[in-house]
Amino acid sequence: MTEQTVHFGPDQSLVGTVSIPPLASAPRRAVLLTNAGIISRVGPHRINVAVARLASCIGLIGFRFDMAGLGDSQRRDPDGTMLQQRLSDIRAAMDHVQHTWGPSRFAMVGFCSGADLAHLMALEDPRLDAIVMFDPYLYRTPRALLNYFLRQARRHGLSYGVRLAMSVLRHPLLPFEDPDSFDTAKQGRTVFPSRDEFAARLETLVARNVRILLVFSGSSPAMYNYPSQFRDAFRRYGFADRIESVFLADCDHMLTTSRAQASFQRLVSPWLERVRDTDCGAAC
Repeated sequence: MTEQTVHFGPDQSLVGTVSIPPLASAPRRAVLLTNAGIISRVGPHRINVAVARLASCIGLIGFRFDMAGLGDSQRRDPDGTMLQQRLSDIRAAMDHVQHTWGPSRFAMVGFCSGADLAHLMALEDPRLDAIVMFDPYLYRTPRALLNYFLRQARRHGLSYGVRLAMSVLRHPLLPFEDPDSFDTAKQGRTVFPSRDEFAARLETLVARNVRILLVFSGSSPAMYNYPSQFRDAFRRYGFADRIESVFLADCDHMLTTSRAQASFQRLVSPWLERVRDTDCGAAC
């Protein structure tokens, strides 16, 4: 594996680091990783570095980059909204990788705000046809609420659990469930979609055969707390069984511990290998 830092974009103001596999044949696919919130292209606790190198070890190009105004990339006046600028930066990364090293198909591993951008970019550019979304939008279910009440009752006593349940019944929408009360600026994320809107986006991607892996950490037990919650939340839309979802209860949102990092890498490595093998099968 070789690594180098490059400048790219229309004005060469964006900065990325590429991990190139030690293979004679040209890789058909690259794996993109970008900022999580305001964290640089190294990712939370260097997880982007680990995943990019992992991708290289299995024969894919890993490309981690800073979007405009983040990390080492220069700030520039956006032509449109901040979201449009972010998507433009991702497209510039794909263009650079394709022009320089040849891959015409891409996977993207996104953490937090990067997860939001991954699925939005996949909706716009067919070259991005495999995405990993770590801690994407959270949608509550009755079972998740019950699990949370029981957990709080065990911790703080039955009376506390009952008071909490009554409070939620009086105010049924918790912040992550109510798009209007979700502070996207504070969270560093895109506008939180309604369940129907997010379902429509996922349905479009599934219809286009985009590979999707959703990974949920244990950092939001009030909102997401059991393995099949995504399927339960989206069962009525008819596509939930075609999307792989995994609940890593022992991992936190920032993948702080070495154990959490290892758990995520054990999950994403075979997933990327399957994506790679699908590419090889299609080319043969």
